[in-house]
Amino acid sequence: MILVVDRRHIKSVENEKKAMPFTDIYIGGAPSEILKSSNVSPHLTVNTGFKGCMKGFQFQKKDFNLLEESGTLGISYGCPEESLMSRRAYFNGESYISSSQKMSLFDEFEGGFNFRTLQPNGLLFHYAEGPDMFSISMNDGAVVLNAMGTEVQSKETRYNDGKTHFIITSVSQERYELIVDDKKHSKKNPARDKTEQKPASAKKFYFGGSPIGTQYANFTGCISNAYFIRLDREVEVEDFQRYPEKVQTSLYGCPVDSPPVALLHKKGKNSSKAKGSHNKKVGREKERTSKATGLKNLDQEMSVQRDPGCQLSKNPTAIEHANQFGGIANSRQEFDHIPKNFSDRSQFSISLKTHSSHGMIFYASDQEENNFITLFVAHGRLIFMFNVGHQKLRIKSQEKYNDGLWHNVIFVREKDTGRLIIDGLRVLEESLPSVDNTWQVSGPLYIGGVAPGKAVKNIQINSVYSFNGCLSNLQLNGRSITSASQTFSVTPCFEGPSEAGTYFSSEGGYVILDESFSLGLKFEVVFEIRPRSSSGILMHGHSVNGEYLNMHMKQGQVIVKLNNGIRHFSTSVTPKQSLCDGMWHRIAVIRASNVVQLDVDSEVNHVVGPLNPNAVCQREPVFVGGVPESLLTSSLTTRNSFTGCIRNFVIDGKPKGIYDEALSSFFRNVDTRNDGDGADIHKGKIFSLKARALLIDMEEGVVNEILQGPLRDVFDSKQLITDVSGSGNNWAVGHKLYGCRYREHIVEKLRRTAEHCDCLQCFFVIHSMGGGTGSGLGTFVLNVLEDEFPEVYRFVTSVYPSGEDDVITSPYNSVLAMKELNEHADCVLPIENEKWSVAGNFIPMSALSSARFEGSLNMDLNEISMNLVPFPRLHYLVSSLTPLYTLADVNVPSRRLDQMFSDAFSKDHQLIQADPKHSLYLACALLVRGNVQVSDLRRNIERLKPSLHFVSWNQEGWKTGLCSVPPVGHSHSLLALANNTCVKPTFTELKDRFLKLYKKKAHLHHYLHVDGMEQSCFSEAISSLSDLIEEYNQLDATKGAPRTDPSRLKIAM
Repeated sequence: MILVVDRRHIKSVENEKKAMPFTDIYIGGAPSEILKSSNVSPHLTVNTGFKGCMKGFQFQKKDFNLLEESGTLGISYGCPEESLMSRRAYFNGESYISSSQKMSLFDEFEGGFNFRTLQPNGLLFHYAEGPDMFSISMNDGAVVLNAMGTEVQSKETRYNDGKTHFIITSVSQERYELIVDDKKHSKKNPARDKTEQKPASAKKFYFGGSPIGTQYANFTGCISNAYFIRLDREVEVEDFQRYPEKVQTSLYGCPVDSPPVALLHKKGKNSSKAKGSHNKKVGREKERTSKATGLKNLDQEMSVQRDPGCQLSKNPTAIEHANQFGGIANSRQEFDHIPKNFSDRSQFSISLKTHSSHGMIFYASDQEENNFITLFVAHGRLIFMFNVGHQKLRIKSQEKYNDGLWHNVIFVREKDTGRLIIDGLRVLEESLPSVDNTWQVSGPLYIGGVAPGKAVKNIQINSVYSFNGCLSNLQLNGRSITSASQTFSVTPCFEGPSEAGTYFSSEGGYVILDESFSLGLKFEVVFEIRPRSSSGILMHGHSVNGEYLNMHMKQGQVIVKLNNGIRHFSTSVTPKQSLCDGMWHRIAVIRASNVVQLDVDSEVNHVVGPLNPNAVCQREPVFVGGVPESLLTSSLTTRNSFTGCIRNFVIDGKPKGIYDEALSSFFRNVDTRNDGDGADIHKGKIFSLKARALLIDMEEGVVNEILQGPLRDVFDSKQLITDVSGSGNNWAVGHKLYGCRYREHIVEKLRRTAEHCDCLQCFFVIHSMGGGTGSGLGTFVLNVLEDEFPEVYRFVTSVYPSGEDDVITSPYNSVLAMKELNEHADCVLPIENEKWSVAGNFIPMSALSSARFEGSLNMDLNEISMNLVPFPRLHYLVSSLTPLYTLADVNVPSRRLDQMFSDAFSKDHQLIQADPKHSLYLACALLVRGNVQVSDLRRNIERLKPSLHFVSWNQEGWKTGLCSVPPVGHSHSLLALANNTCVKPTFTELKDRFLKLYKKKAHLHHYLHVDGMEQSCFSEAISSLSDLIEEYNQLDATKGAPRTDPSRLKIAM
């Protein structure tokens, strides 16, 4: 089978030589019963007919006149221009279209269009001529015409009902006129200067929104059949396809939801019973489909869509059947049911939208995770992978799909063959030799993420964490999967911008703050709310002996009820300004002994209850936003969950950790430093931390992803340096071009960060070696540090590319970067790309542990360089960390102390491909954290010394450090840094890969066209690397040589 497009070969597939078993052939579409049948539907990426024109149709080298064939339906002669036009457009709230034509909107003008929306506000049309503006918009469901400051508004205010409405506007010297659905509204045109009219010139106009800031947000909905009476052409319907600027706009279909009454009737109502998962941080009320179909039930459902006392609708605009993942590291849905034929053939289809470069989309495995199947995102690319016996079949997309747009993905496993189909355009297929092993997986199927500890065995750690984006339309073997067995931190996929906080949907749910609250004699709770309903539970704490604290809203009133073991008592505040006005409101409840005070914004009330002489302080879980019904007593009449947003939740002043040396190594307490009250910074409360870091990347999307992720508040937005286009995997662009361009910015931001340090010990530079920015600009920064801060140590963590790296020019980049590392770094910790995601982040924390915490043998950073680097160029330290763990699952089983030391010297625990026990040690440092004694450290060194080879002149080349504070979740850990000749094979392999390209002068011209880059740079770089390898060879040659003790000084008697 051969596919040829425009006489260009696209793809070939070999099939068995059999007669084609076709009985019917459909052109341009097929009956819906065929397209949706179980035999056909799983093989199709779309199920809609073709719209457009065909000619010259041939089959089996025979011409066919399609109109003369029997069964022809819905086609005609010719190719009408209308079939190639787009007369309607869908806008998603961030989109618009524009064109530039000769128009005269302020003199004699008429135009109109149809629209359909569910949103009460939005900009439909915008035109500006200097300071004069002409716009058509929606404001609280009404249509508003604004012409040079004169507003004409419709009396009707319910045009956001999901139905189609039409607008006609006209401007004359006498009046401004607005017609909406045959209802006319007009105002007199104010007197204007009777100056001579200027000839109409081409001006830009916009539909659906505008890139220029206006008082209205962009429109969400559909606009169709627009027309203008123009000076340069006759009246005709606008063809949006011809508009030169189309931003995030769909010209195919109009997916505006049905009116809310139909939408709610379809989805059903919520169960009143609490079915949340009590042992998780996030609980959720389980949805139950309503079976009532009468008109009365529809009216009830419509009434809960919008609370009459609230500015905001009860449900934000969301995409139907789409879910947002990524609220926590293990956000996910679990599906327990797996079809019987899943092991033989499994086909999945899913739609996704994300800006994230990593994340889990789908995962299933057996209990031991020997058999598995998965789809995930890595570096923006989609990767489909499953095992065939002991081998892994891996299919990776060439393009990146983290562009924030919807993409349809089909991935198929059929025994030893896999297929990945993206948007129906990219078909990737791979296969492996067949094996006899039975392939079987068990439930659950994971969507959007996995449970803690899962998938680490088969997938790189960055992609194990939850997918950060929206997923919808999940189908397995042609059948939709909708009812999840369990859901963890998954919300509807909302449209429009978002801000920090926690959203509680009208479906019901709650957050549990485990063991964090005491119902004793004193407490304080402060938080902010933005409700979408005037009633609902805000917070609930409950003790085993029946004491409780409940805070809820009831028809806009905030009520606190308390039972202290003696009796119930309560207080309330009815705010003058509605809490449902779409703004944030602060609520605080304070208890001191038997007095409870409630603050709502600036209004205060309190109650004095009975004293309980037997009151005790017991820390109990707190439910926020809702509570399981089993914990609610009969005296609590408000039982429904809160709907809206909550943020800045603080209990008893927490978070109030102490800012001390442990944090000051990596962070600044920015609020405390700016207080100027003379307080000791190291004893102050933590209010706002900013990392002592400078983030540099010439591809801004990478930095933007950090700023949109969970660590966005940790990094200072002023300490970022980005560009747009990236370095194109070219060391010369990063080092020569961007280095010169951004040098002053880099120096300024480095100085700003250094000035905030009380005792600057070193710079940690973390960069990659394979790309253009990491290798080129990363080593340029190293040069800058040596020039500007010559006395400060420079520790570099270099992430080396693997042999399967997809950057062809990575050998050039790595060798050019290594010349800079040889000359300008004090210590280099090489780490392979695959190992960085597992342990690379923990190396700086372990290396600096002695500076952050107390210990019996503290090791300063400058001691590492002093003791481990005997020769200037041999400053490459092989590192190993045991136990290996991640923040997602720190509760791995503890290793025995002696086993931990043995692991640190085995080749399996090194962070590059190396075997230190069979190579030569120049020196070695052991940094131990936890409850470990000096005697344990010395005993293990003596135990391991016979199996390790040290240079003859440094047989006691050990440096040790003991820090008493272990990592989170462990009793002890060990970081080993070894100056060992085992690093040489990594450099030798890199040299061989470099020479393969360089001998052919392949890709060399991409580097030489950059100003300042000469071919001598390549020869100098490979010469520097060869000299380094030779120095290691000379040391290896001394391995096994007999040790000669220096002659002792004889003293004559």
